[in-house]
Amino acid sequence: MSPRSTEGKRDLAELDGMMEEIVADAYGSQNPEARCVDGNHCPSTGSAHMGQEGISHLLQLWLEALETGDPRTVALLYESNSILLPTVSNQVRHNRQEIQDYFVHFLAQEPKGTVQEENIRTYGQLAINSGVYTFAFSDGSWVQARFSFVYRWNGQQWMIVEHHSSRMPE
Repeated sequence: MSPRSTEGKRDLAELDGMMEEIVADAYGSQNPEARCVDGNHCPSTGSAHMGQEGISHLLQLWLEALETGDPRTVALLYESNSILLPTVSNQVRHNRQEIQDYFVHFLAQEPKGTVQEENIRTYGQLAINSGVYTFAFSDGSWVQARFSFVYRWNGQQWMIVEHHSSRMPE
């Protein structure tokens, strides 16, 4: 048996480093690998293994999607059968279409979100980010809310499968 050539092959440590760069660069990049089928950016990393920084970045991606003012862009971050328990509505949203409808009304208020606290846990192909964020609206009002995002790796990208947001008690 002749020895196998390793020329042109990368070791595992180098691949891990490359994956971290891909995860960091994929969000909001012009990289076609980081896009949904319809051309919109999605939280695709090429890996189910994501650390706390990557999961935190998913929340930042969601906040950036809100800033586009496009409800469809926001809704595409949710799995098709996701559940949304929204901040400023009493109606539970049971799928992407209902979630998009919620964001039509929410985005009309031109929200600007900031995160005060995040608590991230990962469990294989599931990740949870819970904490506190505040939204300031164009009319000068604001709301501070507790949030929980549950993300699931669907084999291609991380998607929101559950999102609960409730006003902080006064």
